[in-house]
Amino acid sequence: MSFDREIFDAACQEFLAHLRYARGHSPRTCYSYHSDLGIWAAWLTEAGKDWQRVKAQDVEQFAAWQLREKGVGAHLVSRRMSCLSTFYRWAKKNEIVADDPVYLADKPKRPQRIPVWLEKEEQAHLEAAVRRVDDIPENIFGIRREHLRTIRQRYEMLFGLLLNSGLRISEALGLKVRDVRLRDGAAVAVRVIGKGDKERLVPLPDKFGQVFGFWLKSQPAEEYVFAQKPKGKPPGAHAARAYLRRLKDKAQIAKPITPHKLRHTYATNLLNAGAELVDIQALLGHVNLATTQIYTHVDQDRIWRRWSTSCEFGHPPGSGRRAGPIRPAVRGAGGGRLFLQSHPGQAHLSIRGGRRNPAGLAHGVQPAVLHRHGLDERPPRHSPVDAA
Repeated sequence: MSFDREIFDAACQEFLAHLRYARGHSPRTCYSYHSDLGIWAAWLTEAGKDWQRVKAQDVEQFAAWQLREKGVGAHLVSRRMSCLSTFYRWAKKNEIVADDPVYLADKPKRPQRIPVWLEKEEQAHLEAAVRRVDDIPENIFGIRREHLRTIRQRYEMLFGLLLNSGLRISEALGLKVRDVRLRDGAAVAVRVIGKGDKERLVPLPDKFGQVFGFWLKSQPAEEYVFAQKPKGKPPGAHAARAYLRRLKDKAQIAKPITPHKLRHTYATNLLNAGAELVDIQALLGHVNLATTQIYTHVDQDRIWRRWSTSCEFGHPPGSGRRAGPIRPAVRGAGGGRLFLQSHPGQAHLSIRGGRRNPAGLAHGVQPAVLHRHGLDERPPRHSPVDAA
């Protein structure tokens, strides 16, 4: 078997056109697909395998080669496996290949990462750093201080918009003045065309909206919001990341902050304020709710705060009983014991021993018991365990 590069390149071009024009993927996404397919083609060429006749074992060897020999992270390998899966599903549907080798292959799991976000104090430090202009030199490479202050103000508005709307950096830089809805001189919302050419309207807080609207008042409707000069283009995403990195160092923030981390901060602030995941999903423009569920880390802090002020499980606050060591809270009819496990920053229930029903509870532990201890939002039902 040999690798027919000409047929592979023709299939790739047709596949990328399908992604761009039929599925509405962005040019950046198509570039990533093209890059991943190029790495796959190079590996197949070196291994002397035909891309139209590869097996599931070949896909597994490709993943292992990246992880062990190239030191590629599991997250990136998982993305490349997803690219190959989409490519071979499309190729099989169009009768270019007979089988999909990725479907039966064992693929590395995408690691579940807790997003990085800024705490309230860190947000205040970043805002103070971007507003402080005493560090701007009088002249640098022929650029005068007035122009440097204009650049600083532009990035102040950009990063403020990310913190107050949760836009992706590409979405924010692509905004035009006509996409900002103004009311009495204040910006109340921004119209965004996100991934997959999906449109959404994101509201803005009143305080930031007044500042943002005042900054935009003299700009023409067809101008880019963050244009570097009249009728010019906005700065690139790489320039925005580099500027934010300098401001992060100036604010003495130890976390690795990027514009996307400001989006994480926006979502975390919403969840802390009591917003529902489905609302956050709509504001962020996520297609799947599973993508938004990475922000449920806030729930652990909320549970910990609730239980850190409580007494021993089964003894409400004010009963005079201080919290002692972890003890079984309820013993079910099947012998299972329900525990509250508390640690700094997290608290959760666990069931040890006993028979379990399909819902995952130990046999005999009723939902009413969970409600009595504040762990279930459903209304209580009378049960023999609760009555006891």
